[in-house]
Amino acid sequence: MYRLSILLIGIIQLMNADVFLGKVVDSSTGMPIVEANIKLKHKNNEGTVTDPNGVFTFSGNNGDSALIEITAIGYTGLEKMVFLSEPRAMIIKLEQSAIKLSPINVLADRSRISGVGQNFYRIPGSLSIVSKTEVMEFRDTDINKVISQVPGVYLQEEDGYGLRPNIGMRGSGLERSSKINMMEDGVLISPAPYSSPAAYYSPTAGRIESFEIRKGSSQVKYGPHSTGGAINYISASIPKELDFNGLLSLGEYGSQVAKFKSGMSSKNFGIMFQTHNEKAGGFKELQGGGNTGYDKNDLLFKVRINTSSDLALLQLKLSSTDEISNETYLGLTRDDFDQNPFMRYRASQKDKMDADHEQISLTAILKPFENLDITSTLYDNHFHRNWYKLNKVNGYGIGSILSNDTGTDSTYQLLSANNSIDDVYDIKANNRIYVSSGLQSVLRSNFKFFGKQNDLMFGLRIHSDAMNRFQKSDKYKMNNGNLIMTTEGVWGEGSKNNRLYSAKANSLFIENELTLNRTIITVGSRMESIHLERKDWGSDVNRDSTPSSIKKDKLEIFIPGIGLSYQLFQGVQFFTGMHKGFSPPGPGFDEEDEVLPEESNNFELGLRFNQGFHNAELVTFYNDYKNLLGEDTEASGSGTYAQFNGGKVLINGIEFSYSNLIKINKLLFPFSFSHTYTIAKFNNNFDSDFDPWGNVSIDDELPYIPRNMLHARIGIGMGKSQTYLRFKHIGKTRTVAGKDKLSEINSADAINTVDFVSKYKINKYIIVEIKFYNVTNSKSSIANRPAGLRPNMPRQLITSISFDF
Repeated sequence: MYRLSILLIGIIQLMNADVFLGKVVDSSTGMPIVEANIKLKHKNNEGTVTDPNGVFTFSGNNGDSALIEITAIGYTGLEKMVFLSEPRAMIIKLEQSAIKLSPINVLADRSRISGVGQNFYRIPGSLSIVSKTEVMEFRDTDINKVISQVPGVYLQEEDGYGLRPNIGMRGSGLERSSKINMMEDGVLISPAPYSSPAAYYSPTAGRIESFEIRKGSSQVKYGPHSTGGAINYISASIPKELDFNGLLSLGEYGSQVAKFKSGMSSKNFGIMFQTHNEKAGGFKELQGGGNTGYDKNDLLFKVRINTSSDLALLQLKLSSTDEISNETYLGLTRDDFDQNPFMRYRASQKDKMDADHEQISLTAILKPFENLDITSTLYDNHFHRNWYKLNKVNGYGIGSILSNDTGTDSTYQLLSANNSIDDVYDIKANNRIYVSSGLQSVLRSNFKFFGKQNDLMFGLRIHSDAMNRFQKSDKYKMNNGNLIMTTEGVWGEGSKNNRLYSAKANSLFIENELTLNRTIITVGSRMESIHLERKDWGSDVNRDSTPSSIKKDKLEIFIPGIGLSYQLFQGVQFFTGMHKGFSPPGPGFDEEDEVLPEESNNFELGLRFNQGFHNAELVTFYNDYKNLLGEDTEASGSGTYAQFNGGKVLINGIEFSYSNLIKINKLLFPFSFSHTYTIAKFNNNFDSDFDPWGNVSIDDELPYIPRNMLHARIGIGMGKSQTYLRFKHIGKTRTVAGKDKLSEINSADAINTVDFVSKYKINKYIIVEIKFYNVTNSKSSIANRPAGLRPNMPRQLITSISFDF
């Protein structure tokens, strides 16, 4: 009877609940206003913000009225009385006003690559935002799930959890996200973006508030990579008022998440503290048993002081990440994968990643004049990781064993053996310390010149980074199913285990945005001076002597770009842009390495459409590579870390996205769809020792760039309940360059997954939800690298409760 009463009360609440649907747009252009603040004056100033399409909703009882206040940077605020029973969605128009940024607003603007207020839809290039509202729909902790909705972004899953993502943009290559600019709050966050760009660290997606992805000519001011694009992780912000919120979740395969954030602001002071812990027991089944999951802990602290006037601001940010993950590079043969895709060979039982990341940054903002501000950030990142993992068995690399190279059949049996002789298993401690630090400053000024509006930005970055490679290999035997060390290695001994890679880079950029009636022209360029060095001490493990090998290189780069956007009519924009693409090579792996930087010419043409609640964007891109750059990391090849030039490559494609929000009586139906179509081919003949390329002929397709990617999402909302369903498709992906028909031998499987979440708001403070990942329990080999086939995550049930006081 008690349960029936509770259910009856819930049904009555749903029947009486109603929802208001609104969209905030620019009165002159008809384009959405992103992150406009909506305050509900009748609910003690409770509020919400508009999403990337300018949309907002709030719920209440049927027949209620509400006085709402709408404000946005660069617009005149508005108060409006609305009725929840309004049968149609309401379009609210705001008038443009002079952009007056307080230092706090300047901080928000400089922490982003999309800007705030009017800036978002003024950018003459492709820009996507996964907003805070969208992040909270599924509350994903896997970055691959979060950004798969963005067209033009390519992902190669590896471990099922997104611990070490492989992200590329517009065919730029995705090995360890080494060809994109990865940032947090506008600051480079890759461990060593110049000297060793393979990113074995990325910010924990579960603690991030929103995400930005910028492509095309609009991202030339970010370096060092300018072909593909940039991804910016926006960390939790200091709340305007006293706030405490959190999330607790439990799921299958030992999945647990505990996340808490608290903070407050006053007139001259703000503080925030966030903790995030996630762990899992793992979904792979290790022969003989054992944990195949991970445990990850994050801490974030921010404190801000600012003057009573709009003169200055100072913010300190501290963050720390600690990860222990029982992950391996060892995959499966095709036969074993078909029998049980989640099996893990016994020989990988010792494999473990131990990683720690610490970041400190200090940002100062000075605003001497109303139309001039200067933002400077000192940053220092330290990352230490030791991935202790199986490297060889019986003298054979694990990649060659699983590809059934000649002479390895008997060695394959040792992967699952219960007993062996001494020193059969070579397990390497891939121990590396990364340091990245620097100072970046940006001056921005808005002014009129000959009656035309200009928005000028000038930036400077002084940066240095290094990767200290100090490794060893231990030898093991198998004894009754357990690996026992038989010979302990010596730190620094062995080929290329005692090296230091370093880089110093000074860069300048200048960009001006000129407004001519309906046209906005953005012209910019970046100049970089890069000094690269590699030191190798060889057998001198104490590094007491001069390095046995020192190699240096110097690069001077000029990267121009121009973009244009034109307002065709209300709610419709045309944009285009051209820019030079560039990626620097590392300092080289061998003495004979003479690797050239990657260069390309890039062009895009696009159209944005916003009418009512219909939002669409269509973009075509064309990237003409003069000199493609590849690196043979352990994650993508045989692990020599040699770099290769792939010559001429042509990559072109189409990106399309569409979203709509339909209201039918008390029901809301959000819908979104995105599709990317890409053709990526080599334009010359060459032979390469890089396994994914091999012997290349003209018109061979590049590996790991799928022809088709699709993402769709649909939801239903009624009062206090919301339900979402999303679908992701990645077509069969070639794993080796070629033009032959795709098969199990030369491609990874197509990926088709459906996710589901349903949530109910118990009251204004508490929400409960139930979530299913991979509802259909589809099984795919998502990649055949680093070594062997790897499965996607099986179906998983997760329940959670979140609160916000």
